[in-house]
Amino acid sequence: MKRFTHTIIHPILSFLFVAVFCSFVGVSTAYATSASITVSGNEGAIPLSASATFSAYTHCDSSGNCVTVNSGTLHVYQDNSCIGGSSGNGSADWATTLNGGVMSQGTHTFLAIATDSEGVTATSDASIVIDNTPDVSAVIGKTEGDMNVHGTVDFKENIAGYEGTVYLYIQYNTGGFSCYGYKHYEGSAPTDWTWEEIVGSKLNTGTMPQGNHTLRVLATAANGTNKSKDYPFTIDNTPDVSAVIGKTEGDMNVHGTVDFKENITGYEGTVYLYIQYNTGGFSCYGYKHYEGSAPTDWTWEGIVGSKLNAGTMPQGNHTLRVSATGANGTNKFKDYPFT
Repeated sequence: MKRFTHTIIHPILSFLFVAVFCSFVGVSTAYATSASITVSGNEGAIPLSASATFSAYTHCDSSGNCVTVNSGTLHVYQDNSCIGGSSGNGSADWATTLNGGVMSQGTHTFLAIATDSEGVTATSDASIVIDNTPDVSAVIGKTEGDMNVHGTVDFKENIAGYEGTVYLYIQYNTGGFSCYGYKHYEGSAPTDWTWEEIVGSKLNTGTMPQGNHTLRVLATAANGTNKSKDYPFTIDNTPDVSAVIGKTEGDMNVHGTVDFKENITGYEGTVYLYIQYNTGGFSCYGYKHYEGSAPTDWTWEGIVGSKLNAGTMPQGNHTLRVSATGANGTNKFKDYPFT
């Protein structure tokens, strides 16, 4: 009898042990929890996708009833901030499109974390580098009249608005930079720009002050990254003027030529006529505005409105002064003694 009892009790104890163990612990069919993440490109529209698979766990109670659980969650992070996720049974997927045009400069890291029903985790990461520094250039066509300032700009793509902005500045001599205008640009291919389309008018050197100045072109991308280039230029609007005294009897026939630099918004300059009798002060007899940037003839009669009559002048040594003033205020004069 003792031997018979032993052979029956052993299988019963074995069954109870397995039932209790499975009821409280469960059995995993496979430890397959995993995660993957993929990011493609670093400009414009950047596809980002992540996926996860979850382990299946079988749980049995003391009565032999078993349930298989294979649920889990997927979380996706960008630079330590959660940007999305999903959950599912067996697997989960999540995807989005990033806008590289507004992402900050530098390295961005993306992390996928898969967590199954038992708390087992798996991770996967990927990184990209964003560099949205624009490229910009300018050409100064000339330093007389319309400067014909133009250039090109190249921005990285922004899928949610304009790609960037071009700003135009000028520094006169050693002063500060003054902004003359700006314009937003769309498109990620090299784009032409002009001063006139950005500011709304031509850049007129005729009224600029004399000296060494600097044009600055600044391009700012949608993510705030900017690049600037400086272009020095010199303005010299000094006119050239000359006179001839035909004779010193009767009508003196005073005449000459003047040459002004171009002014695209009005007359180029003004000629003033003075005479100093003996050692007295200079007296202005008249002036006239002139248009045109080519050498131009002038006469005393054309400026003053009458001939210069030597017959009524006082005796002595006198001086004719011819002064030419450009549109920007720069002047030049020459003196011509006569007796």
